[in-house]
Amino acid sequence: MKAQHVRHWEQDDDVVERVLSGLRLSLILDRLYLDTFYRDLTAVLHENAAPTMDEIEKLADRLRGALMPLVAIVLEHHDQPGEASSRTITRARALQEQAPPGNLLPARAHLRQLAMATQDLLKLLRQEDTR
Repeated sequence: MKAQHVRHWEQDDDVVERVLSGLRLSLILDRLYLDTFYRDLTAVLHENAAPTMDEIEKLADRLRGALMPLVAIVLEHHDQPGEASSRTITRARALQEQAPPGNLLPARAHLRQLAMATQDLLKLLRQEDTR
């Protein structure tokens, strides 16, 4: 029987950090119930989206609940956030703290802003994952 050559794995800190970051992101996004999460984004950002006030309240609560975990991950991934990243984070934090307006059209606009901020945070994370 031939002896098999076992390849020695050398630790590459950059690779290890990327793998760990990907796992952390995956675990946190799993907690956000990704299927529901993306369904919510579609329900808000679809061109024919017209949620009722009841739907707006539910969607806004779920999106607000997702914003701060996403901000925390972005900050963890970006040691020195650039100007665009910082603006996205600031906008997400401000939107997270705001209650939806009481009137239908302003409430829909606010909900769209929440969804767009969430989408922008996800884009920042995807950019990090491709490095």
